[in-house]
Formats: sequence, structure tokens, C-alpha cells
Amino acid sequence: MPRFSKAQRERIRTVLLDRAAQFFAERSYAAVTLEDVTAAAGIAKGTFYSFFEGKEDLFSQVCEREHTRFHKHVEGLFAGVDVCRREQVRDALHAVVRDLAANPLLRRVLDERDTPVWLEVRDAPAGRLGQERASTELMAGLIEAGQRAGVMREGDPEELAAVCGQLTAGFLVSSSAAGAETLRRLETALDLVVDGLYTVGRSER
Repeated sequence: MPRFSKAQRERIRTVLLDRAAQFFAERSYAAVTLEDVTAAAGIAKGTFYSFFEGKEDLFSQVCEREHTRFHKHVEGLFAGVDVCRREQVRDALHAVVRDLAANPLLRRVLDERDTPVWLEVRDAPAGRLGQERASTELMAGLIEAGQRAGVMREGDPEELAAVCGQLTAGFLVSSSAAGAETLRRLETALDLVVDGLYTVGRSER
């Protein structure tokens, strides 16, 4: 087994994650082989196991990294949103779904979320794919701020946020492609959700 320096290990691990992310975005989980990934990364298959426990571990860490990146992106979109201005909340959510629809890896993960491997990865030790829950918590925080400002309806913020997330995921999964018509319908549905979050008759700035 080759011995690598810390810098070499980090570089090889990054290459493996990058190549795996590309393959998992293009194909189903079952269609991706370790031979594909190691060949693309330029290492022997035996060397792979000094970086990851196996294919499931690789898939889990690829998804965790992508969810972390996307969550940080969503945080940026939500930063500075005035919950008393409904159009700002609407515009931020539109941007989130457009960017989610344009991310082939996250769309693939959504497509396979009910398969056995996804369920195993989802229930893996703490930290694995926690960013999906973190995104729901981010939306829940926005709703809670709206409730404190007296402009959003009462209810459990996390439950309301989960409904928004399920709507988005369900729409994308049920669509064969993230075309303009799909996005238009999804944005229309989100508009209805946003309007439903706001309390009728309460003034907004």
C-alpha cells in the first residue's frame, strides 16, 4: 500500500470526491462502480480503501459535502431578507429552487431518496446528510422571525418549513426535467405557499 503525505492524502481524497460526485450526478447509485471512480482519480482500487470504507461511505460523504455547499449558498440567499416584505421571501425561495433544479447531483439524490442505499445513508451516524435538516431549520428560522414580527401565521415553524421542503422536493422528483415550464409551475406553487404563510389582514412594510 503506497504511503502518502498529509498533503497528498488530502489531494487524492478531494479528487476521489470530485470524480465520484460527477459520476453520481450522471448515473444512478447502482450504475457507479469503484473501478470508475478509482480509474478517473488515477489510483488503484486497493488504495481507495485507505480513504473510504466503501462505496456507500463515498456516496455519503459526496452528498454531505454537496449539501454543505448548498446550505451555505442558501444561507447567503436568505441573509438580509426582510420577513416583513413578502416579495423578498418569495424571491429568495425562487432562487433556491432554481439553483436546486440546476444542481444535477442534488436532483439525482432527490430522485433516489427512497431507495435502500439512501435510507441507509440517511440513518448513518450523526453528521451524515445533516445539511438537509439544517436547510429546513434555516427556513423555520425565517418563519419564526415572521411570526415574531406578527406578519406570518401561527404554527410550528419546523412543520411549516418541512411542508415547503417536501413541496419543492416532490415537484422536482415528479418532473422528468427541470425545464422552464417545471420551474414556472414550482414557483407558482411556492407563491401560494408564501401567501399562505402570511397572516391575512396584517400590514407588511
